[in-house]
Amino acid sequence: QLLSFYVYHSNLGNKHANLKFLQKYFPEIKLPKFSEKYEDIGSEKAFLRTSPLKSIPGLLTSIVVNNIEESKKAEVEIITTFEKFKDIKRGNKLYYFYQEFIEGKNGVINCTEKLMDEYPRTKMSPEFILRAKYDIEIACSDEQGKVVMGYVTNSELSPEVTHTLRNIIRPIAAIFDTNVQMEFVVTPDDVVYIVQMRLLNNNPKTVCDAPANYLEGAVVHGISFSNPSTYSTPEILGSNILIVDSDCESERLIGKEALIVKQNIAFSHILALSKALNIPSIFATGEVVLDPERKYTINTDYRTGYIKEVL
Repeated sequence: QLLSFYVYHSNLGNKHANLKFLQKYFPEIKLPKFSEKYEDIGSEKAFLRTSPLKSIPGLLTSIVVNNIEESKKAEVEIITTFEKFKDIKRGNKLYYFYQEFIEGKNGVINCTEKLMDEYPRTKMSPEFILRAKYDIEIACSDEQGKVVMGYVTNSELSPEVTHTLRNIIRPIAAIFDTNVQMEFVVTPDDVVYIVQMRLLNNNPKTVCDAPANYLEGAVVHGISFSNPSTYSTPEILGSNILIVDSDCESERLIGKEALIVKQNIAFSHILALSKALNIPSIFATGEVVLDPERKYTINTDYRTGYIKEVL
């Protein structure tokens, strides 16, 4: 509720409100400077960040600017782009702000709650349970934007940086009782900056995984990512299920009813967008071939997601 207050009363949208929340309640976390005005950043190079009231990952992109003239042109560009997508989520509004450009490795960290039988819950200290409760995945690249575009990367982080990132994200996941994703930058001298935070709602159940008999007859199975709370496994035409290798133009997901990402990559914008659009998604399926004329059901209630053909 407190974070929702920041979103609706900051008048600068979801992304900006998340950063303001971190700035106020987690002052130990390093954040790049951010402001609604380019002049306030204090350096020439900055990001113009889109920050809609309702998140639509990947459909609106950040723009690097180097001076006032470029900032004004970038503002016009994102306003024009938003007009194309403003009706995807009812009542959406566009806000934007500027964020200091930090040089270094760019990456993403996901914090996902484990199944309940995979970690101890009694007779252990709260600190130990906090460390044991979550699966944490980290990917980074020397090139800006590569990780969120679904590229497989092999850039390495020091043990100290990895430890710092884990200690940043775990308490956030525990406080909000949901999975969390953060984008970060690590400077050449191993200083960690958090540049974005997303709360990942529409998560699969964590009580247990899908029973083996549930998977019988499945034509596809993988790892569930988005499990919409209002979804009731309707029959979906194969042509209405978007299948991609790792990522794609986010616009391709508009109008689709489900998403399959074949590679084992949980960081791409297209997966984040499936949560925002409230449609089911599965990743790490391997090769998939569906008949566009046949109907299927998709189940993402459990960690193992699966698809069955309607006979």
